[in-house]
Amino acid sequence: KPRVLIVDDETAILDTLRILLKGDGFEVHTAASGNQGLQAIAEVDPDFVLTDVRMPGVGGLEILRAAHEHDPTIPVILMTAQASLQSAIQAVNQGAFHYIQKPFANDELLVICRRAAESRRLKKENQALKKELR
Repeated sequence: KPRVLIVDDETAILDTLRILLKGDGFEVHTAASGNQGLQAIAEVDPDFVLTDVRMPGVGGLEILRAAHEHDPTIPVILMTAQASLQSAIQAVNQGAFHYIQKPFANDELLVICRRAAESRRLKKENQALKKELR
């Protein structure tokens, strides 16, 4: 089961996403704030991270940086209610896997999450094969 870490300060969204992703076969871990998200990255070692961009204190871009410091192959999906072209470009330039605007269709989010999990699986497999070849 691919492990996902969901970081959002809105508990209703956390609950909805937990149910949605568990129902699709993911192992779901949640963090109700950016600070909790930073701690959870090392504890959970997720296959991908789904995080809100705007949260009090630590925001989604900090979560993105921390996830990539922990492991550069972790895809990070950023969610936002206040999408702007500038913030989307900034997120992608900083290495976000995807940028999705709230509210989104559940089916659309599931497709993105499956792609993120598959991307991570392929990167890990690639690393293992390279190690074997050495």
